[in-house]
Amino acid sequence: MNWIKKYYPTLSISILILVFLELGARFIFSEIPRYNGGYTDEILGQIYGKEKIEDYKIVRREQSLRWQYYPFVEYKETPRSGKYVSVSSENTRCNSNGNNQCEIANGKGVIWIFGGSTVFGYGVKNDETIPAYINKIFPDYTVVNMGHGSYYSTSERILFNEKLSEGLVPEIAVFVDGLNDFYYFNIPNISGASKKIRKYLNRTSSGINLDFKFLNKSYFWMYLHSSLKPKLKKIISDPEGNGSSSLAQPDSILLKVIDRLRFNFLARQSIGDINGVKVLNVLQPVPGYGIGHKTSKVPTHLLRLEGHVNSARGYQLIEEEKFNLSVSYLDLSSLSIDEPMYIDTVHYSPEFNKQIAERISDMINNSFIEK
Repeated sequence: MNWIKKYYPTLSISILILVFLELGARFIFSEIPRYNGGYTDEILGQIYGKEKIEDYKIVRREQSLRWQYYPFVEYKETPRSGKYVSVSSENTRCNSNGNNQCEIANGKGVIWIFGGSTVFGYGVKNDETIPAYINKIFPDYTVVNMGHGSYYSTSERILFNEKLSEGLVPEIAVFVDGLNDFYYFNIPNISGASKKIRKYLNRTSSGINLDFKFLNKSYFWMYLHSSLKPKLKKIISDPEGNGSSSLAQPDSILLKVIDRLRFNFLARQSIGDINGVKVLNVLQPVPGYGIGHKTSKVPTHLLRLEGHVNSARGYQLIEEEKFNLSVSYLDLSSLSIDEPMYIDTVHYSPEFNKQIAERISDMINNSFIEK
C-alpha cells in the first residue's frame, strides 16, 4: 500500500489533467458542426427536393438517438417528442407529426407492424412510414409501428412473444423482413446491440471504466473529413496491413439464414394461431435485388452496401429454393416503382413506403378483413 501513497499525488494530477483535456475538447468540438455522413444540403435537396431540405435535416437529427435497453430483445428505440420523429413511452413510433401519444393498442381493430429501421422509417417523417400509410388506408384501425433499428425476424419474434405474454393481443400482426436477416447472418443469433452489451458485461472485475471520449477513437469519426475516414479506419482495425475478410458470406452461411427466416415465419404464424392473431409475413425489397438504385438519386459515393451485399445473393437462393410456406406470405422482393425507391443505401423513400403499404394493405383486405 506504500507505493499507492507514494504515487497518489502523481495519479491524482494525471486524472485531473485528463478530465480538463476532456472538458476542453468537448468545448472546442461543440463549436464544430457534426460530421453529416456526406449528406450536404445540396445532396439532401437532390434526394428529397430543395424545398424540403430543412425538414429532413430535422428528421436526420431527431432519429439519431441511442437505443434504450430493454429485456430479452436487448434494446428498443428511445422515446422522444420531435417535430417529425416521435416515439411513445412504450417505444412505438407515431403515425402523425408532432405527436408522441401513440402507445401500444390491442384487441379487435388493431394492427401491429414489426420490422427493422425500414419499418420504423429512418430518413422519413412520422406520416411517411409504412405503418402510417397503412393507417391512412385503414382509418378505422389503429396501426402500431413496432419497428426498431436493426431488428430482424428473430428480434421481432421475441418482441411479439413478450407483448402477447403481457396479455396484449392485436387483431393482425404484420412482419416485414429480409434486409437485416442477411446483414445479421450470425447463428447463434446476435442483435445490433449484442457486442456492446457483451463488452459492458465483460469489463474487468475492478469495475474501473474511465471513458474519456476525447481519447476514444470513435469520438473523432464525426469530425474527420470523409476522405480520411476509410484510411484511418484501416490503420486502426488492420495495423499490420493484412487485409480484411470479405463481407460477402458463402452460400452455406446464407442457406442457414434462410432456414432461420423460414423457422421464424412458421413460428410466428403458429404463435398467432394459438393467440387468435392473424399473421402476415412479408419479404421486403432490398437494394441489391431487382432494380435497386437504378432510379435512385442517392450519389454513388454515399452508397454503403457493405454487409448488405448478402441479401442480394440470399434472395437469389430464396428464389431458387422456391420459398413456399404454409403461412400467409407476401413476396415484395421484386417490387419497384418508377420514382426513387431509396433515400440512402437501404432505407425507403416516402413514395416507396407508400407503395409497399398499399401492397400489404391489399393482402390484409383480401385475406384478413371480414367483408
